[in-house]
Amino acid sequence: GHLNSEDFFNTERFQSANLVFKTIADKNNNVYAVTADLTIKGKTNPVTFNISVNEIKPLQILKLIVQNMILNTDQEAFLTI
Repeated sequence: GHLNSEDFFNTERFQSANLVFKTIADKNNNVYAVTADLTIKGKTNPVTFNISVNEIKPLQILKLIVQNMILNTDQEAFLTI
């Protein structure tokens, strides 16, 4: 499709994009503020966004990620999209 083409994501050359979480902060009411580095087509830029968690299971997973980031400050959480 068009999104895979060279003038868009160029997936033939760049087969993955990476989102590296730097911080996750509890804003309250199941909303978390995230700062991360987003790499697309080999270029990295900082991004910030909010995550709303509406179910118990995703919240438990998010807490585990946060605990891991706190306990292992020399490591980063990676999400490949």
